Amino acid sequence: MNTLFDHPSTPFWLQLIEIKLGANPALSTHLRPTRCRTCHAWTLEGYDSHTLAAHVHIHPALCTTHDETAAIILNIPTYKLTGTPGNWQLTPRYHPGLGVEAPTANADTTPVVHAHRCGLPIAQKPLPQPAIRTTDFNQPPPF
Repeated sequence: MNTLFDHPSTPFWLQLIEIKLGANPALSTHLRPTRCRTCHAWTLEGYDSHTLAAHVHIHPALCTTHDETAAIILNIPTYKLTGTPGNWQLTPRYHPGLGVEAPTANADTTPVVHAHRCGLPIAQKPLPQPAIRTTDFNQPPPF
């Protein structure tokens, strides 16, 4: 078996991750920011599922209903975005040529992103930012 971890010094637990999950542990369903190798635009990279996953690059912007419709017409896959910044995960909504479930929730009510295509950013709405907590150090400690 020609795998990424055929080297004899690879720890056993790391080999098990690849054997059991079929995944490179450097990537996961949690998206991480990277640059596109072709156009050098910022994208989010990761797997789109826990099983039978595909490696995807996502345009980092939320789709509106019109944006998702344009992506479907242009045969660009769309995904439901779940989680919080830094722990985002994808669920496929539309993939050209595959029998994926038809989108049930409106893209204006659920976070939807589309796959990256060089020179074709459809969505422009920024991704949600994490809430910033402020602490007043003049107050007594919360004990």
